[in-house]
Amino acid sequence: MRLNLFTLGDCTNVNTWSNLPYYFYQSLRVQHSVTVRPVNLVPPQTASYRAFSRLMAFRTRAIRLIHSDHQYDPLRSALYHAVVNRRLRFTVGRHSDVDLNLFLTFSFSSYQYARVPVVHYCDRTYEHHLEETGRTPTRSDRDFIRIEQNNIENADLVLSTDQICCDFINSRYKPKRAFCLRPGINTQTDVQDPDRLIARKESSTDILFIGRGAYKRGVDILIRAFKMFNDRHARRFTLHIVGVQPVELPQELRGTDPKIRFYGYLDRSNPGDFRLYDDLVCAAKIFVMPMRPSPFPGVIRELQLHCTPVIASNVSGTSEFLAHGRDSVLVDGLEPQEFAYHMDRLIHHRLEWRQLAWNGHVSSRNLTWMNTVQKFRGIIGDSNLVKSEGSTAVVRGV
Repeated sequence: MRLNLFTLGDCTNVNTWSNLPYYFYQSLRVQHSVTVRPVNLVPPQTASYRAFSRLMAFRTRAIRLIHSDHQYDPLRSALYHAVVNRRLRFTVGRHSDVDLNLFLTFSFSSYQYARVPVVHYCDRTYEHHLEETGRTPTRSDRDFIRIEQNNIENADLVLSTDQICCDFINSRYKPKRAFCLRPGINTQTDVQDPDRLIARKESSTDILFIGRGAYKRGVDILIRAFKMFNDRHARRFTLHIVGVQPVELPQELRGTDPKIRFYGYLDRSNPGDFRLYDDLVCAAKIFVMPMRPSPFPGVIRELQLHCTPVIASNVSGTSEFLAHGRDSVLVDGLEPQEFAYHMDRLIHHRLEWRQLAWNGHVSSRNLTWMNTVQKFRGIIGDSNLVKSEGSTAVVRGV
């Protein structure tokens, strides 16, 4: 099987879009009968593109100055789409000797430019995201939603990282052809001795949060919960926050607290940042993640693989991935008192803490990207998009 892998960012870089493109690409390319050509849809940083980016930034500032509550996103604008589609059309014309065009986004598609089957694999549609967050679509939002809908309805196969998105697509768009393909765990380290790791974490006083983008919106709740919790324990615990800086928090939470440490974004392609990230993961006694509605964060599974009990919000289908009381603690609502209570309870109940640490590891250890790729190939085979290994592509109707 030969395929073009289209991503918004460099899939050979571990930092691109929550690491998923990197791990998916690396797992695909080691398959003996799969040939992958990575294609970055983001234009190269030429002088003309930098000038274009400055123009987009100026336009964004102007719109938000006039409309302070406007949610305008230049990456979803018609102008940006025109630039990327021009690049996309050239690429698919030049590289048409494939069985599939695989897009790790719903925002762009080659169905208009090539007679090669199109497959999409992503987490959420933009329409689904807006409904989850309760935001009313603007005119530009509605234009972008129509683009994604056309891409999905003209695709030969649609895959999502979770079942809720598949149900949304199958209920809203035609024809119904969305399937769930769970991602593997984005980790570069293996857990060879879980018992030893659990023993190390048992004596730890470190609480951990890792999150960017939509997931950082729960940090304010976590900080309030941690302060309540830590006051009950003579302030002997330390909260480590990765992916967020104090300036991103409400003013009243930016005060200096030696028991709360911020690391900002850690670049795992950088050896120093990777070692720090790995040390934090392996030392954490509890991972706590208050969340507003958003796709399930894969970092939870990474922490579970590393024998870390998880306390998370029961939102966005979290219960499809986690089993409350067995491998995690799921909290209804976003009250800091509730998160503080469950943190306190796990510290006092050593046996429950150990059970969550072990069960979380067991439930996650088979969630590898190699297994995900095998399932992907099985879905492709069942869909008859590729006649046989090494054959020419099934030509789609145009």
